[in-house]
Amino acid sequence: MSNVFDITIINKSGASQSYLLFAVAPQVSGAQGPPFSNVFLTASPIQSRSDGSSSTTFSIARQFYGICGTSNVDLSAGVTVGTTDYEAVTLGSGSTPGTTPGTTLSFTTTGGASFSEPVGAPAAPAGAYTVQTDSSFQIPTPNNTFVGLGGLSMSGKVVPMATFLASPSTTYNIYPVVKYYIATGSYAPGEIISVQSIGLTQLVDFTGSTYNSMTYIHDNNGTYSFSGQNLAKQVKLARLRNDKAAQLGAHALEPTKSTHAGSGSDDTPADKLAHELQSVFMKMLSNIEAKAHPHKGQTNGTMAC
Repeated sequence: MSNVFDITIINKSGASQSYLLFAVAPQVSGAQGPPFSNVFLTASPIQSRSDGSSSTTFSIARQFYGICGTSNVDLSAGVTVGTTDYEAVTLGSGSTPGTTPGTTLSFTTTGGASFSEPVGAPAAPAGAYTVQTDSSFQIPTPNNTFVGLGGLSMSGKVVPMATFLASPSTTYNIYPVVKYYIATGSYAPGEIISVQSIGLTQLVDFTGSTYNSMTYIHDNNGTYSFSGQNLAKQVKLARLRNDKAAQLGAHALEPTKSTHAGSGSDDTPADKLAHELQSVFMKMLSNIEAKAHPHKGQTNGTMAC
């Protein structure tokens, strides 16, 4: 199984767009309220092209991180926060909570907001990791001490995905989900957003999915339409087919059209493309062999059929 989720957005909106991604906020037991949502990934602006050739892809590592930090201003929409410390976490698993306990982190502000080392014995319930705060700070804190959920960006940095103010001597169980929203706008990674006012969003849900990639088209009516779960695989196969054809001196072939429901075939577009690729290679090899042995199979000057 791939360790990365890929979300591809094809821009057919009719205008240049800057796309962003943020996670569905996790459930947090022990918190005073729901966590803030932070922008996780952003992309440079891309032009709109009606032929579907303009796209951007967000790659999301499946590793979650416990994060902590401070802020000079109150946490609210428009405030960008970073991490002062982070730890990779494993979620608890098993049909009975705690059957295989998840990571438990100990948080302190002694010497700065951080997680104590070494990480303690796992004790988190199924589907969660745990953050236990000590009594080294008080409420309210002058520097808005927070903890939360982070993820690994495509540049290799751990970025906040959800944050909430920490209280002393408190245990938090944090339950991440593999659900994400894509949207447009000019935001920075780690920036707190108001989900209700960010505009049109599209939910991308990998929960229980056997696929690790999904593709959406941003249409010129402003909405997103689901294009496919294996389009990335199809594009890679098409690129491989054309590259191999070029190396062997053959002309690149036109992309295979997608198979629509009701076509009478159970093959996916990627399967058809793989079969076509194999057929192309066999024809190329046959042509090469024919050129290397021009008289093979000839009788009385006539090429045998």
